[in-house]
Amino acid sequence: MNLADGATSASQFTIDFEDMEKKINEKTKMLVINNPHNPTGKLFTRQELEKLAEIAKKHNLIVIADEVYEFHVWDKNDMVRFASLPGMYERTISIGSAGKAFSVTGWKLGWAVGPKQLLEPLKAIHQNCVFTCSSPTQMAIAEAFRLDWPKFLNDPKNSYLATGLSGELRGKRDKLAKMLEEGNFRPIIPDAGYFMLADYSHLKEGLKLASEADPDDFVFSRWLCREKKLAVIPPSAFYSSRAEKDKNSHMVRLCYFKKNETLDAAEVILKKLGKE
Repeated sequence: MNLADGATSASQFTIDFEDMEKKINEKTKMLVINNPHNPTGKLFTRQELEKLAEIAKKHNLIVIADEVYEFHVWDKNDMVRFASLPGMYERTISIGSAGKAFSVTGWKLGWAVGPKQLLEPLKAIHQNCVFTCSSPTQMAIAEAFRLDWPKFLNDPKNSYLATGLSGELRGKRDKLAKMLEEGNFRPIIPDAGYFMLADYSHLKEGLKLASEADPDDFVFSRWLCREKKLAVIPPSAFYSSRAEKDKNSHMVRLCYFKKNETLDAAEVILKKLGKE
C-alpha cells in the first residue's frame, strides 16, 4: 500500500489496484486480505473491498480473508466482512481469532469459516499441522461467545465485543498518539486494531545512529530497546525484498493495548526523548 507524505491517518493508506492486477498471472491462485490491517491499522472501506472482490472474480481467485481484528473497530458497523460481499462466500475462507477477540492470545484458538469445497482440503492440512487444542479453553471461548453474541447483535452498548473492547482500545490509542507527539514522532492514527505506526524519519539526523547492514528501522528499534528501554517493531520486517524494506524503513510499530502502568512508563521515556 501507498501512503502520501504528511499523512496522519491509516485511512490514507491506499491500494494501487492497477499495479496489483499487473502482478496476477496464470500461476496466481489466491488473494490474501488482512482486514483490519496489521501493521498499518487501516480498515478497508466497502468500496475498496468491492474492488478486490471484482479482481478475485475476474481472475477466479480463492480469497483468504484474515479478519482476526474484526472486533477491534470503533464502530462494529464499519467492519465489512469480505465473505458478505455478493458472490464472495463461495470463494472465501474467513479466518478469525478467539485469542484476539477476548485478549487471550496465548490460548492459540481461532476458526476458519467457508464453503465445504474449500474447508475440506483445509481440514486435511490442518490435522497434520496442529495436534490438538485444549478442551477447557475451547469451552471457555464457546461460553464467552454464547454470553456476548446476543448483546453484540441486539444490545451493543453492553457487549464486550461491540463496544467494551473498542472503547478501551480507543482511549489507549489516543493516549499513545499524544505520547508519541511529545516524543517528536509523527503518529499515523489507526482505524482499528491495537497497533500504531509512527514516522521517525525527521529524527534520524539528530540521533546519529551507527551505520549497519540492516534497514534503518531495525537499527532505530534496537537503539530504542537498548538505550531507552522502549520496545518497538520495525515494519520493514513485513517486506521480503531489500528494496521494499529500505523504502518502508522510516517508521516503527507500537502496541497500545497494554496495562496503564506500562503506557505510563513508556510516556516517561518518550517525554525524555522529546527533550533530547
